[in-house]
Amino acid sequence: MKAKAQNIFFVLALYFLSATFMFAQSLSFHNYTTDDGLPQNTVFSVLQDTTGFIWIGTEAGVARFDGFEFKIYGIVDGLVDTDVLALYQDDEKNIWMGTKNGVSKFKDGQFQNYTKKDGLAGDFVYSIVQDNNGAIWFSTRANGLSKFYKGKFTNYGKKEGLPSNRTRSLLKDAAGNLWIGTVGAGLVKYNGNEFKTYTVKDGLVNNYVLSIFEDSRGDLWIGTKNGISKFDGENFLNFTSKDGIPRSEVRTIIEDIHGNIWFGFYGKGLCRYNGREFKFYKHSGMESSHIQTSYLDKRGDLWFGTFLGGLGRLPADWFEIYTGKDGLADEAVFAIGMDTDQNVYFGHYGNGITKLLKNRVEYITPKNGLISNKVTSILIDGNNGIWVGTFDGVTFLNDGNVNNFTTENGLVNNKVLSISKDDKGNVWFGSEGGISEYNPVSQTIVSSVSDNKIFGEGWVNSVYMSNDNNIWFASETNGVIKYNGKKFEVIDTSKGLPTNDIFHITQDQQNNFWFATNGKGIVKYDGEKFENITTKNGLSADICYFVVEHKGILYVGTTNGLTLFDYKNYDKKGKLAFRYYSKADGLPFKEFNQGAYYKDRNGMLWFGTQKGVVKINPNRKPRVTTQKILLKSIKISDGENESVFSQFLNRKLKYNQNNITFDFFTIAFNQPDQMIYEIRLDGIEDSWAKTREHKVSYRALPPGKYSFHVRVLSSDGVESPEYILSSFTIEPPYYLTWWFITLSVLFVLLLIYNVYYYKTQQVRRRNIELGEMVKARTKELEQEKNKSDELLHNILPATLVEELKTNGKVQPREFKHVTILFTDFKDFTYTASVLPAESLVDELNDIFREFDQIVTKYGLEKLKTIGDSYMAASGLPNETQDHAVRVVLAAMEMRNLINVRNETSAIKWEMRLGIHSGSVIAGVVGTKKFTYDIWGDTVNIASRMESSSEPGEINISGYTYMLVRDYFECEYRGKIDAKGKGFIDMYFVKSVKESKDETIRQFIYSS
Repeated sequence: MKAKAQNIFFVLALYFLSATFMFAQSLSFHNYTTDDGLPQNTVFSVLQDTTGFIWIGTEAGVARFDGFEFKIYGIVDGLVDTDVLALYQDDEKNIWMGTKNGVSKFKDGQFQNYTKKDGLAGDFVYSIVQDNNGAIWFSTRANGLSKFYKGKFTNYGKKEGLPSNRTRSLLKDAAGNLWIGTVGAGLVKYNGNEFKTYTVKDGLVNNYVLSIFEDSRGDLWIGTKNGISKFDGENFLNFTSKDGIPRSEVRTIIEDIHGNIWFGFYGKGLCRYNGREFKFYKHSGMESSHIQTSYLDKRGDLWFGTFLGGLGRLPADWFEIYTGKDGLADEAVFAIGMDTDQNVYFGHYGNGITKLLKNRVEYITPKNGLISNKVTSILIDGNNGIWVGTFDGVTFLNDGNVNNFTTENGLVNNKVLSISKDDKGNVWFGSEGGISEYNPVSQTIVSSVSDNKIFGEGWVNSVYMSNDNNIWFASETNGVIKYNGKKFEVIDTSKGLPTNDIFHITQDQQNNFWFATNGKGIVKYDGEKFENITTKNGLSADICYFVVEHKGILYVGTTNGLTLFDYKNYDKKGKLAFRYYSKADGLPFKEFNQGAYYKDRNGMLWFGTQKGVVKINPNRKPRVTTQKILLKSIKISDGENESVFSQFLNRKLKYNQNNITFDFFTIAFNQPDQMIYEIRLDGIEDSWAKTREHKVSYRALPPGKYSFHVRVLSSDGVESPEYILSSFTIEPPYYLTWWFITLSVLFVLLLIYNVYYYKTQQVRRRNIELGEMVKARTKELEQEKNKSDELLHNILPATLVEELKTNGKVQPREFKHVTILFTDFKDFTYTASVLPAESLVDELNDIFREFDQIVTKYGLEKLKTIGDSYMAASGLPNETQDHAVRVVLAAMEMRNLINVRNETSAIKWEMRLGIHSGSVIAGVVGTKKFTYDIWGDTVNIASRMESSSEPGEINISGYTYMLVRDYFECEYRGKIDAKGKGFIDMYFVKSVKESKDETIRQFIYSS
């Protein structure tokens, strides 16, 4: 503790500061409610465990959160009660949960419960803490304290020295003392031997103590029913309603990583104390102003639990938001400026200017001399003179004087979109069709330029003074115009600029120019060449309104949020050089406004959107933390059966258990969608593969030893250590083992002997065979007849062969319920051009022979093959109710055949499949060469299904989907334009539904 003289000085200094309060805006909270998976929107307690999971105690149980999903535990899982009021993790990593009906200890996935029957002092456990001896302490609502040590409870109440049995909060300070907040009896200190009580008589602001917190300087903050006390060990410094503190319960206190103290008021929102002043956030950005609990996680993010408003997370690099709730005349802001008194000015198109002072707002409109409410730009010069550009001219406000400038005063046009000041003090105005220059000495507009060859007829969107004192103009139609004081130089698409529609110009630390464009992203210009950065490279949108540079980072305002671009490391990082702020990260609106940017003298960045202003402190950084990576599951398949494991280390697998899927995850809460995973399967891969997915599959792995490695790059740019999530060995098949090879050699030797013996007996057998030839000749005529019949059966269905033999023709028939399958191969023409004809025919013959077996297996009718196209149908000549299911199953087996074949074949076929169902006309065509064929619109649509498909996909029509949707998982593609048939609903068949696996297996067996 500090010396007494220092304490007195400290108290006096804080007392002087205690009257300084600021009313603040909303913050960039990320909120989690029942819509996101939280079990209930009333949150009592929050905790981050040593693994990194966030635990949330609610009215409906406790939830464990990893940044992606909530795992909920309730009474059915063993929890003693659903109202979880307190959470604590002890030194042995047990998680203790205080509830309205006792305490639960969670360890290794199991709950152990303690109630009054086990010696606990009472119900309603509000707070839990562990002392230096390892004992766990519990505060109860009406029964004092309980200490749990070596499996036994010891209870403390009035008899043991507590001033009240109604306890609410607990804290262990850095010295090991236990502090207890009571309801009505003040603050209590327990040093292990005796209780010492502090009340209002000792200087405490209120005896109803709800929260206690020790800050990084060792001072205690005490939140009460009405007011806040700060205690340095000897003196109390109090803040009450007289000082502007709301008359509300202070239920939680927390310190952030930047040294700010945060107070959560029940019903009055948040308050932040930075050591000099208080800032209140009643409309903080959370779903409720009833704050009940708080927690600081490892990254430095603050978590606040609310009553009925769920859970709010404030990132360590939080920013402030100004909206109509904070007094803005209009939430759409198009211009921003700050004077030397740090008053901020927001320009609105149609509502003048909002002037934001320390704790109030003022408005500047035509009543104050403003020439127009249609404000487009603001410039505050070094003398606090305020230049305002509008659609009706320019207003200059200075020390109460107002001067207006229009075309009558020399402006090239009254529609002024941009204002800037050069190194000589001259003010430049960018207007529609040209520019104007104001001289402060003569106090007149001394020149205007509206040459169409230079500026065109569009807007001059921004004016920029470069580091070499040249003036640059961003135009709507003529690209970028450079002015060196003597002449203008137009830099447009004819010189390599990607577009002539430029919104903004700035320079980076290497003096490269950056242009924000309308539709072409941003452009880097080093004075000689251009480099275009778009969404393909990592921008969030290609329409960019402005680019602001700060300490090596470009802040790019787009139609789709704010992109942070690490341009210095772009060549090394690629897309990893980009970070994003979107509406999900707290932005009031995803689209920014042209000209609505400002970097103040404190380094704060201000950006205007359609729904308010964002103020970012770029120096506010999170802690450097690395994400842990955990294995969620591993699935192992042998092609028929699948097994799922949660842990898989040093395991052995059979040779056919070589299809493996890893499902992993990292615990991350800030922008988890921007995580980049790097994966490598040692044993088959030498390099890392990058992905945003957290699931990867490996098919047909050869025998060998493997280990699965993963690391992750967080949205903060921090790379995690390398984790080995799984290791295993796939054993070789029996035919590659030593004993099988030995037996095979012996078998070959025996085979050679048998061949020799066979040759010696050949002459004798030949004589016997000659005797049999006479009998064979007599059967030739019958065999030829059988061959003819067999050939006819191969061409036509069996039921039609008899009709053709009897009547000499086959009567055409209409079939109402038929499903037709078409297949072809992508880039077949090219493959045919480069592949020898013999090899091509062999490939197709092998594939179509396998297709024939599949068609036969499922009872389909092969119709024909044309080149690389294969056509089959089900439901003719014999109708079946399951014609569509049979065709889809056959298609899936065909697709699997191609995929398996591609794993070993030198030629990688990419097959498209299309399926449609309906009615057709079927009959036999020809007199000498018979062909069984079908006609009708159903055939044409089935062909369109195949041509509209994608390689490796089974594309079915909406009608076929209705017939098979109960059996297969399908992905809806939307209405696709089928040539000549209009827009048709189409689906990709993905897999057999799990619930239908057994049904399908029985179907295949019966088929």
